[in-house]
Amino acid sequence: MWKKNTKNNPSRAILEFNLDDEYNDLRRYVAGPKMASFLWDFDQHLRAKSKYNENGDEAEVYYKVRDEFHEMLRDEGLDLDDLTF
Repeated sequence: MWKKNTKNNPSRAILEFNLDDEYNDLRRYVAGPKMASFLWDFDQHLRAKSKYNENGDEAEVYYKVRDEFHEMLRDEGLDLDDLTF
């Protein structure tokens, strides 16, 4: 699935998929940037809801959800700052 092209350009990577067997893998790789953008937008939505909400109890819930969201990302080795463009 992953090959490093060292013949012509050593800083180039090529992903190859056998579409008969790996079509779903291809779809996941293609959707990656869109998913990263969605995760960033969702995080910003939670941030705004916690920061600008006039209901203190509700704001606290959004803050806790955002904190847990970040913890789940960290547990998977993901950092939103690394995923956004």
